[in-house]
Amino acid sequence: MITIDPLNLLLLIELCCLLAGGLAYCLFKYKKYRLLYRDTLKTLGGVQESREELQQQLAAAQNAGTASAGTPAQRAVSTGGAGELEALRTKLQGVEEKLKEKNQKLEQLEAKLAGLEKEYVVLYQQQQSQMAQPNIP
Repeated sequence: MITIDPLNLLLLIELCCLLAGGLAYCLFKYKKYRLLYRDTLKTLGGVQESREELQQQLAAAQNAGTASAGTPAQRAVSTGGAGELEALRTKLQGVEEKLKEKNQKLEQLEAKLAGLEKEYVVLYQQQQSQMAQPNIP
């Protein structure tokens, strides 16, 4: 008949609880970073859409500026469009800077996520190896 020492059983239960708590913690952190990653992707998509819209407006303003090039009087009238064109360019530059910042933040989050995934795999492997080894007193 197999006899199990109560102390070993208690230690086994305690170890299982600790591993389950560690696993729950890792999964919670993974979910948090996954939600943050998804939100960043949505924001990045919105920034890219606004950038494309600004580029289209800039192209339309440039086309309007080249189409209206004619007499000096017409050029003088179209100088108001040049100020608008400059405003669009500065706005486009601001959007591009924000896009670069978001890309950097996204790369940092991806690196953190990869680190957490590696940590999770290590913890899981440790748990599996501890469960596979029999307790020999």
